[in-house]
Amino acid sequence: SGSLKSPIGRRSFRNVQELKAAGIKLKPSKSRCLKKVSFSSGLFGGCLRLGPILVDKSTGAKLLNLIAYEMCLDYHCKTTKDGHYTISSYVSFLDSLIDNEQDVKDLRAAHILRHRLSCDAEVAELFNNISPIPVADDDAYGNVNAEIQEYYKRKIRIWITEFRQAHLSSPWTLLALIAADVALGLTAAQTYFTINPR
Repeated sequence: SGSLKSPIGRRSFRNVQELKAAGIKLKPSKSRCLKKVSFSSGLFGGCLRLGPILVDKSTGAKLLNLIAYEMCLDYHCKTTKDGHYTISSYVSFLDSLIDNEQDVKDLRAAHILRHRLSCDAEVAELFNNISPIPVADDDAYGNVNAEIQEYYKRKIRIWITEFRQAHLSSPWTLLALIAADVALGLTAAQTYFTINPR
């Protein structure tokens, strides 16, 4: 888990912790359709939206059965490529987001993932054990991948996010920064009027 490889071999989706560190928020999409995964970005961060999912004790078996069914369809039908690996690709995508229980916790906090298992670590283990899936289509979320890659190329956003997390993570830190700026301004004004008395 942690990444997928695209056809050209570059790193694809990052886990939740890396996305958060880069200023990318996670939000549930309005649709429950597995294909409705989207990414948007602004000056101060990005937002990855994906459909809510419920995980219970039967989820692992269900997903494996659906993946096997997709493989069977591809083997027997050879119809259009679109839709053949929807489940496989989605599971690989989730696995790339989920490395450990903290990733699951953050997905729960974002109202994207709910589960009925004993703990978050069990959910992480479930997705980590199902993947890698050899039939998963890396292009299924190609647009999302390209947009995230483009976001990472614009380093100014990463720097802004890192500054905010390091220095403005609490209201007290922000107040201290404002107070320091005010004190610096007053000192500069006092120095100016001392040198240039009226």
